[in-house]
Amino acid sequence: MAMEDQPAVARESTRDGSKAFAIFTAVMVLVMIFPIYGFANKVEPMVLGMPFSLFWIVAWIGVEFVGLLCFIAYEFSGDR
Repeated sequence: MAMEDQPAVARESTRDGSKAFAIFTAVMVLVMIFPIYGFANKVEPMVLGMPFSLFWIVAWIGVEFVGLLCFIAYEFSGDR
């Protein structure tokens, strides 16, 4: 069976966001560790019933999720 007859398993991306992704990843790591996390390491105020430090972590996980969706959309937007 020739290689042309086999279906493609993965699509090649048409855009490269590697540098922006590396910066985004570095920022996500920095907001979760000392010294930046030290600004949010508090119990008060309570936000949505959570201590502020827990809210800080949950909020940044949400930001990371949306950011990753944006990177995926950007990278594969030229395929259609």
